Amino acid sequence: MLFRMAARNLMRHRWRTYLTIGGISVSTAVLIALLALFNGIYGQLAEATTSVELGQIQIQSEEYVDRASIHHHFRAPAQLLDHIEATDGVHAASPRVISHGLVGEEEQSRIARVKGVDPHRETEVTILDEAIVDGQWLTDERPDDFEPRQIILGSVMAQSLQAELGDELVVLTQAVDGSLGNELVEVTGIVHTGNILIDRQTAYMHIDDLRFIAALDDEVHEIALATALDDAPHIARGLQSELIQFAGDDDLVVRPWQEIAVDIYTMVELAAQVSWWLLFIIFAIAALGIFNTLRMSTLERSREFGVMMGVGLSRTRLLILIVIEGVILGTSGALLGGLLGAAIAYLSGTYGLSLEFFTDAETLQLMGVAFADRIFYDLTAREVLMPVVGIIIVTALCATWPALRALRENPRDTIAGR
Repeated sequence: MLFRMAARNLMRHRWRTYLTIGGISVSTAVLIALLALFNGIYGQLAEATTSVELGQIQIQSEEYVDRASIHHHFRAPAQLLDHIEATDGVHAASPRVISHGLVGEEEQSRIARVKGVDPHRETEVTILDEAIVDGQWLTDERPDDFEPRQIILGSVMAQSLQAELGDELVVLTQAVDGSLGNELVEVTGIVHTGNILIDRQTAYMHIDDLRFIAALDDEVHEIALATALDDAPHIARGLQSELIQFAGDDDLVVRPWQEIAVDIYTMVELAAQVSWWLLFIIFAIAALGIFNTLRMSTLERSREFGVMMGVGLSRTRLLILIVIEGVILGTSGALLGGLLGAAIAYLSGTYGLSLEFFTDAETLQLMGVAFADRIFYDLTAREVLMPVVGIIIVTALCATWPALRALRENPRDTIAGR
């Protein structure tokens, strides 16, 4: 009975009811869209950091973590890689050899970070093969002994060397035995990732070719793993103890991307905290608007409430009636806003939000990491339920104070208009 009475009371002031529901809907939709947008930005930043260069987890020697040197390497036989890939949560593992030297020809050269990778395994950990803008990715088939080796150049490095597909260059780098390794290479691909370190300074070779130049056998400098972003710390901790038991080497260090890219992770965490405060402010503004609407509605109906108490409606039932009216408004607005916000987030998550709305730059870079030309919202059930349930609770609370104030009124005075 009280519910029907509350609904009838709301319909007696249709425009006020519709405007209130509309305001609540817009507030809820904005909250949902912002939460999904923030999730998308943070997720895209973390994904861009790990999928192009780092991987989600890296295994290195303790000495290499302290000081990245070609001399700090460890053995990585096929059995070790198979054991790592068999670990729960690990999708793929890619061994790498990393050296620094010169890449160029007789007229000009550039300082380069040369990375030797397994062509197939690397594409399962990173998306470098998808970033090839000219030529092709490294192949498993290696050239004959007297033919140039394959090399992939970063786009900016290739431009500075004026190198094109098919050009022959020389790689000159230090070897672990103290000698100076060199090899004739042929440019078979050019990669552009938007990552400054890769595009300007990095070249990729087949891991066996770089091992030969650097006088390494089956040693590597790191193994990069592909896992889920959020699961990386847990998997890294478990894998650390497993490697000690399997390889008997407690010198290996297993680190998730949160420990490797500390600056990026700290910024993501800080931005997440700031976004929650921003959402709290928006939530508070919406709550104040709802509270003001319900308060004004209660004050305008003082005489009506006096009549209702005069004909026998108890104060408790009047309190419940007013709160029910607020809950109806809040629930209707929150549900409509939830549908609207979810639709906006879904469409933006499917088609993306173009960065052309915010900047004229072709690409957006942050701390050396390039964003895609579109930001894709990341919508989960939490981003929908939290604003919807929160708005309903806030509306009920906002209706309680005006209701308590109305109960303190004397029915005789309110009926008389005093």
